[in-house]
Amino acid sequence: MSLWKSRSATLRSADGEEERKSHPKEHLQSVRSHVERLAPKDYGSLYGERSLDFALMLMLIEPAFALALQNAESLYQSAFDQGVVIVSPTTLEATTLTVASI
Repeated sequence: MSLWKSRSATLRSADGEEERKSHPKEHLQSVRSHVERLAPKDYGSLYGERSLDFALMLMLIEPAFALALQNAESLYQSAFDQGVVIVSPTTLEATTLTVASI
C-alpha cells in the first residue's frame, strides 16, 4: 500500500478565482503522477502467488480523494488499468476485507 500525500498546494485556501480554478488541475496532476510512479513497481512479485496483482494507493484526506474523482471521471479506471487501486479511509476497510476473502 502506498500512502499518497499531495505535494501541490491544491488543498490550501485560494486567494483569487484564477488560483482557485488551478488547484483541482494541480491536484489531479499530482495524483496521476503518483499513480504513474507506483504502477511499474511490481509489488505483485514480492510474495509469489500470495501477492496481489495491484497496489493500493491510500489517499488519507477524503476531500482530496473526492476532488480528484470529481475532476477526472476516468482517473479511477485509468489507475486500475495500471494495477493501482485508489482508496480512501472510507473505502479502505471494505477493500481490505474483500482482498482478505479472496
